Amino acid sequence: MEFKFLEKFLEGKKCIFCGSYSLYRLKDKRIKCGKCKKKYSLEKLKRDLEILKYFSLEISSSKIAKILNLSYNTIS
Repeated sequence: MEFKFLEKFLEGKKCIFCGSYSLYRLKDKRIKCGKCKKKYSLEKLKRDLEILKYFSLEISSSKIAKILNLSYNTIS
């Protein structure tokens, strides 16, 4: 992994909103924080970080969409 500080977030061990470690998985595979009660998807988080990585490399939205097999609207 490129950023060590993100590992606990991407592994679902630390809340991305409040930093709490009291997380649990829901039936739909999302994560819910026991402290702030927010829900989020690790897959969406990973996808969004990958999109940001490509933007930082100055790759266009249309190329990113093709690379990640997503729609242009999802990227932009």
